[in-house]
Amino acid sequence: MRKRGHCWFTSIISITCIILMGTFSYADDTCMFAVTADEVPPNIALLLDNGAEMEQAVWHAGYDNSVDYTPTVASPVDVVPNGAGGNGFFNDSGYGIVKHGSSYYLVKVLDNLELDDYGNGLNIGSSHTWGTVTLPAEPSTTVDGDGIIDNATFFRYSANYLNWIFYSGSYAGNGSDLPTKSRFYYAKKAIFSMARLTANKAKFGIYQIRNAIAISNEQCPLIDSLYNLRCS
Repeated sequence: MRKRGHCWFTSIISITCIILMGTFSYADDTCMFAVTADEVPPNIALLLDNGAEMEQAVWHAGYDNSVDYTPTVASPVDVVPNGAGGNGFFNDSGYGIVKHGSSYYLVKVLDNLELDDYGNGLNIGSSHTWGTVTLPAEPSTTVDGDGIIDNATFFRYSANYLNWIFYSGSYAGNGSDLPTKSRFYYAKKAIFSMARLTANKAKFGIYQIRNAIAISNEQCPLIDSLYNLRCS
């Protein structure tokens, strides 16, 4: 009997230890930022893509990129170099908007992802309107209510998106409801939303092409001047 009691006692102790070990080893993602006074906050590096694709204008909610809106024509003639003589947008690399003087020009994106010269483009005037649609032409260079500056170099558009706007018959607006921000803007917004949520529990760094910087309260002016980001 004494031996059996000893076995039960040993079993209970063993089970209790296992339960406690499981309890103490449990952790969720909040522990990543649980910093005490004696600990060093984690350093988190974020890679921010500021390449050509990030200059794409954000799509209208009614646009479905899984649908091919390329016009069905016997002989495709691109609108950009041919104006009214064209019958669709057919450049696989897409298009961008450049400004020369007081006029805007819709130009092709070349194979090297640079924008073509304005002289080869479609003049859409000072109001950047073609037909009945006014296209967003320039990313904002001012701080908005969320403390973010878009500041992408150009707005770029895919051929499929422009065909949806001008040739599909699915878009009936005049351009006033087309989004006026780039993917680059929303990437910045996501980064700073995350940084604000963690307050001072972590130090964030942004690596952008050739430069790396750390975000802290003391470095906000530096970030503003280099990358047009705000950490308010």
